[in-house]
Amino acid sequence: MVEILKPSQQKILEALARYKFLTSSQMIRLGISKRRSNLSVMLKPLKETKRAFIGEMQFAFIPTKGRLENFYYLKNKGKRILLDSGMEETEIRIPKGRTVMFTQDYFHRKYTIDCHIACDLSAVQHGVKVLFFDRYFDKTGNNRISKNLQAKTKVATDLDYIIADGSLLIESEHGSKLYALELYNDKNTKRILRQLDKHLEGIKSATLCRNYGIEKAHRLLAIFTHSETKKAVMAKFEDKRLGKYVFFNDYERVVEDFFEGWGNETRQTNIKQ
Repeated sequence: MVEILKPSQQKILEALARYKFLTSSQMIRLGISKRRSNLSVMLKPLKETKRAFIGEMQFAFIPTKGRLENFYYLKNKGKRILLDSGMEETEIRIPKGRTVMFTQDYFHRKYTIDCHIACDLSAVQHGVKVLFFDRYFDKTGNNRISKNLQAKTKVATDLDYIIADGSLLIESEHGSKLYALELYNDKNTKRILRQLDKHLEGIKSATLCRNYGIEKAHRLLAIFTHSETKKAVMAKFEDKRLGKYVFFNDYERVVEDFFEGWGNETRQTNIKQ
């Protein structure tokens, strides 16, 4: 029996294939629906059938934050619909095996997906192609042997490695540019500076750019949910020789326009240039 979905429901499946996990507010941001009530009507038949197209993760009430939004994700039946409609398997992100709740990682993961969405939406406005945007919870390797799985965003250095929150390749009239991305939603300045030092080692090692056949060294995008923490980190970031490869921005500004507002001690820039 051929499953027939409404165009809006097909869009939900396609969005989940691209972003792997989405909340209702993120779907609204993507233009799937303008109202949460309408979106709930679209989601209901997708998640409540005997063999559901999508899954739903519910999270606890947090006194300081209120009730957290549920996350949705593709299930195998939804994946088959997308394959039947012509989507390539490599284009579909779906949790592998048993879905793991990520309560401790909730906000960091949500903000990272927000940045991915902002990149896609801003790319249309700026005439930029997003060739790929991988996140730290996207894995590569043999799923049957969990120890062989590793993050797609892993950046090797001469001495160690670091798993970036994101890695992305964009293409514009200025050529192709490769970026690693870190999103900081805490206020631990010392920890952040230590991590930035490791990223500088990764830039010197040039492992990430060699992995993707890019001749120029990659840049690092550091995004902060606390503006004061960003200012404190920038004030103590003293590596002048490699500092030109690291750009800072505020999360709130990034979700408005992913490509504008980046800067370091020497200059402000649009990162597509």
